[in-house]
Amino acid sequence: MHRHSLVVLLVAVFSVGVLHLLTAAEPKKILVEEPTKENEFIFGYWEPDELWYPAKIEKQEDGKVFLRYFDGESEWKEPAMVGRCELAVGSRVYGNWKNKGWYYAGQIARIKGEKIRIEYDDGDVEETTLGAIRMNLDAPAMRKVGMRGLALWEADGYWYPASIITIKDGKYQVKWDDGQKSWLQSTEVFKYTVSPGDRVEGNWLNGGKYYTGVVKSKKGKRIHICYDDGDEEDTSVDMVRMQLRVKK
Repeated sequence: MHRHSLVVLLVAVFSVGVLHLLTAAEPKKILVEEPTKENEFIFGYWEPDELWYPAKIEKQEDGKVFLRYFDGESEWKEPAMVGRCELAVGSRVYGNWKNKGWYYAGQIARIKGEKIRIEYDDGDVEETTLGAIRMNLDAPAMRKVGMRGLALWEADGYWYPASIITIKDGKYQVKWDDGQKSWLQSTEVFKYTVSPGDRVEGNWLNGGKYYTGVVKSKKGKRIHICYDDGDEEDTSVDMVRMQLRVKK
């Protein structure tokens, strides 16, 4: 069996977490190991919003894993979409505020088993549980031709939306939205999902000038940004750039 470790992303200065995958060549073997460390939990990739949610493994067979999420939803997943994530103080999460279905960005301030304290970016603090969070995690095993994500533009150090068009010898050729192409290392392209609460720089009115703000809402690819200078804009996830750092 082969171990695939997911990379830690630091969004701005926020830790996102580490996910570990253990897949098998033979479908009847164990595909994903249960957590073995303190504060390590199973997370599954939820395709409708492209984020990762805590879950329990109920069974593994025929090359797939059956997950039951903490909210009661369940589904069969490919092993590449299931993994173990070790949470810690400082881990970047989105918390379901008072379990009302509205998620806000913050970081873990304290964790003990499944009990978590979140300090939100807006200053609020909440005592909650593991089942009330979701995360943005990078899964190298999910990087395939056609994948849409963020890629590093070395000239200015920002990460822009791009698509993988070729994979060769562990490197990725991406195509930027302006038509330019680049070959990148594995640490320079991620399937990061821009989500409410993220700090981004938006391309104001698609005019080429970027301004800093916070994503307040999202529906499909459409997002609403509240800029630091008081302006607001309805735009697309394709019109933003971010500052990411990779913790190896």
